[in-house]
Amino acid sequence: MTVGVAQSSVGAAKAPAFRWLASNPAKRATERFHLFYAPVWGVAVGAVMMTGIAERWGDAELLTFSLVIFAGSAFGPFVWAAPTDRGRPLTERYAFKILVWVSIFSILGNYFGTAFFYEVLHAHYGFQTQWNWNHVPLPLYLLTVAYFSTYVVLVNIGWRLARDWVRPRAPALFWPAAVAAPFVVAGLESALNANPWMRGLYCFDEPVFALSFGTLAYGLQFLIAMPFWIGLDETPGKSQPVGRVVVGALAAYMMIFAANEFLKECVAPNFTVVAHGHVGLRDYAGSCLKPPGR
Repeated sequence: MTVGVAQSSVGAAKAPAFRWLASNPAKRATERFHLFYAPVWGVAVGAVMMTGIAERWGDAELLTFSLVIFAGSAFGPFVWAAPTDRGRPLTERYAFKILVWVSIFSILGNYFGTAFFYEVLHAHYGFQTQWNWNHVPLPLYLLTVAYFSTYVVLVNIGWRLARDWVRPRAPALFWPAAVAAPFVVAGLESALNANPWMRGLYCFDEPVFALSFGTLAYGLQFLIAMPFWIGLDETPGKSQPVGRVVVGALAAYMMIFAANEFLKECVAPNFTVVAHGHVGLRDYAGSCLKPPGR
């Protein structure tokens, strides 16, 4: 009995203390900033999107707004940096490396990945923009950096919760919990997007399908990206060179692109009509988009 208690105590002592944020001070400071900034950009974006203000904006107004949101997300972590990061070369800082990663992901995801939303999820954009890159309004490329900087932190927290809290208490549940974390974040993202108050700017013809299948697609993206995110400068003293970060971001998106193609060609046709080649930008006729002025 005494031996059992002693062994139990030793096992409990070996269990790592659960941390919401990274043990690396530089990464922890960046994650803390993005959690602080999330309600800031969330309220700002929600205010202009759901009140109809953005429906009246053109390229200049939307791009200015997006640049402000992007600037806060991109440069804030350098202003509120950890003391250990001050004086370090820019390319050695975690804040710079995750900005590079998310920026690559944002560019590739919008340029190549939006077609999946148009064709499979039947998504539509109503932004009154002329400055579009591959049928995607340029301001969205900038806003995506802020969105995904937050998602990175939330997915990392989910992994740490599974690793440091679930695994010591229920080892068999470690991998289910770790895999579930990206899908929980994806479900939150899908729910925020598939709301009826933005029909003049963004909507889905089939909201229920978009919530379910969209969560699957986004969850797979986050699941693929999670090892790259959690592995980047997680441990103090172990720093990845920025070149490896670039290669990792490109490799991750290549896998995500392949996963999206598999879902589009092999899975989605069993549940919906895949509109190959369709562009859902200001396609008001027969869609869920609310025409301007209504």
